[in-house]
Amino acid sequence: MPLPEINDIVQVNPQHPMFGGCLFVVTEVMERKILAYTQGFNQGGQAYLLIKHGDYEPTGGKAPWVVRNDDRGDDVPTTNTEVRKHAREGF
Repeated sequence: MPLPEINDIVQVNPQHPMFGGCLFVVTEVMERKILAYTQGFNQGGQAYLLIKHGDYEPTGGKAPWVVRNDDRGDDVPTTNTEVRKHAREGF
């Protein structure tokens, strides 16, 4: 399976205890995993997840907009390095 690109939409393995089956937008591709987010509902913001290669499937879709809290003026991490510190490990 080829690695995803930034803005690709992937679906998390249904076996994941919290995000199984959820769609995520890729923000960074690393050697063994990706950093991706899913958009929060009602509370706003994003939930970031570090997902190991093999624990997601590409959907073939691309996100036309990559939304971040800082786009709306919120006080949140603004770089992928800062986001990784707060992201949950996928599995």
